[in-house]
Amino acid sequence: MGTLLGDSVFKSAAGDDLITYYQVALSMPGLGLNLRNSLAHGTLPIESMHAANTELVLHLLLTLTRFQPYPLEDEPNAPVQEPD
Repeated sequence: MGTLLGDSVFKSAAGDDLITYYQVALSMPGLGLNLRNSLAHGTLPIESMHAANTELVLHLLLTLTRFQPYPLEDEPNAPVQEPD
């Protein structure tokens, strides 16, 4: 998650508001919901597994569908695409 949120191309395409939304919902222990870490490490309490958090995760995934991957710099002969 940190790699994606730290990527300069993704940051410029997503904008500060969306980056902050991802950080608050998925990481930021003590400040945000920290859903990614809590789910990945099995520390999310059963009481937190409710419709609102499920809808939030689905919304986060849907917002990611507006972005297209770009080739990595070390891929030979990869065409370079500028973000929209």
